[in-house]
Amino acid sequence: MLTYQVYPWFHNANVTLSFFLALTALLVAILSYYIYNLTDQKQLKYFSFGFLSFAIAYIVRATTKLLLPQINSAQRLTLKGIRGLVEYSMSLNFISSLSKIVFFMVGLLLLLRLVMKFKDKFYIWVVAVFSFFVIFFSGEALFAYHIIASALFGIISMHYFKNYEKHKGIQCLLVFIGFILLFTSHFIFIFSFQKPIFNLAGSMIELIAFICIIINMIMVITKK
Repeated sequence: MLTYQVYPWFHNANVTLSFFLALTALLVAILSYYIYNLTDQKQLKYFSFGFLSFAIAYIVRATTKLLLPQINSAQRLTLKGIRGLVEYSMSLNFISSLSKIVFFMVGLLLLLRLVMKFKDKFYIWVVAVFSFFVIFFSGEALFAYHIIASALFGIISMHYFKNYEKHKGIQCLLVFIGFILLFTSHFIFIFSFQKPIFNLAGSMIELIAFICIIINMIMVITKK
């Protein structure tokens, strides 16, 4: 028999944050689609679908993480039990990682198309193919994903910074803060492979980013 030790507080915090991230991203998607129906601004449709894609990624991530304690709560395992635990955990982690990469990249590409205003879909397809090729053929898919996501969030953040400089106002500032925090969180995620606490820190920053964008959406709706 071997002893298997886990840190429940860390796992529970991850699960809780994942659910909150899913809810806040979904709320951004719903609010932005509501504003799209009010204003008929096509770019808000891309914004809504982009955050809906983020929400799906977090729903899958939260669900898979929630399933882990059913086995991880065991204190003593046989070698056969440990093998089963590892296989089960690896399968769930694979599903969680793959869903985050795919759905988050889809959301990012939709937001990139919004801010770059590509008239020809060819250019966004080039970015998409290049990004997925680098991610899945790098040998370190999650690491490569966080680098690419950081770069794309950086580009999107620059657009909203220019938008803030042009229009000023608290609403533009909140959107810029939201996206610069999303850039920061994904940059922090790059280091989560060395210390898992960075994953928790990055997720908390993401949550603050989504809340900033939600506040902006509420302010827009209340003025209509």
